Amino acid sequence: MRVTVSYCNGVHGWRGRMAYEILAAADYFTQAVIQLPLHGDLSYIREKLQAGLARITSALYEGVRYSEIPTIFDFKGTYFPDQNNSP
Repeated sequence: MRVTVSYCNGVHGWRGRMAYEILAAADYFTQAVIQLPLHGDLSYIREKLQAGLARITSALYEGVRYSEIPTIFDFKGTYFPDQNNSP
């Protein structure tokens, strides 16, 4: 992972920033995944998921702001379930 992060830091412009944000999100999601089967603290897991989503959002903003085709990074129609969707 460190090699990939170093490489992304060397890529200038929005693509490098986007790649770095996606890597950061992957790290947060990985930390959450490690805790789930261990019955880890739910608050900690939520915190990592929330941080990962924030990084994904930042990555998408880079694509929307600076890419030649911003619409391909527009996920405003993405739906996230809530407690009202439980059976």
